[in-house]
Amino acid sequence: MLTEKMLNPNPHSLIIKKASCAEPLQDLIENISRIRKSDKKCVLQVFDPRAIATREHLIASYIEAKISFSEKTARAGDPSMEMLLFAAMTRQISAAIKIAGAKNSEEFILFTDSKPAFERLRSMLTSETEFNPSEKDALAVVRRLGIKVGRSTSLTNFLLERIALSRLEQ
Repeated sequence: MLTEKMLNPNPHSLIIKKASCAEPLQDLIENISRIRKSDKKCVLQVFDPRAIATREHLIASYIEAKISFSEKTARAGDPSMEMLLFAAMTRQISAAIKIAGAKNSEEFILFTDSKPAFERLRSMLTSETEFNPSEKDALAVVRRLGIKVGRSTSLTNFLLERIALSRLEQ
């Protein structure tokens, strides 16, 4: 059942960090998998910072993933992977990993809706800062993703539209 909280998550309950880790990426991903298995409701994902334009990009992807599970239209087996599909604006898992999945452990975006999950992962992190890209950085990401934004459309509105439209992809 879709709830108001799912559609309007408290932005203060979401953790979105630009982070790094001294461990290899594979170790980080294995630890994330363990955390997800122990807390099935938790959404915990890492992204390539070169593929994420704004905080709203991630929040919209999170909401779309939650909606997909609520409506039983999800393509992925868990909400974290479904979120990656929406963030990459594709419905194919292999393409989503290639487009928006973290590429290394030296720099990635960490997203979670669970403070306990974040705290369990935090010991692996060597740095963490709030993810708040500049407009210039956000536009560079959009260009890198091959998205053309019209001058009359706000970047956020355009991203939200593209994320929503990715639901229609086959």
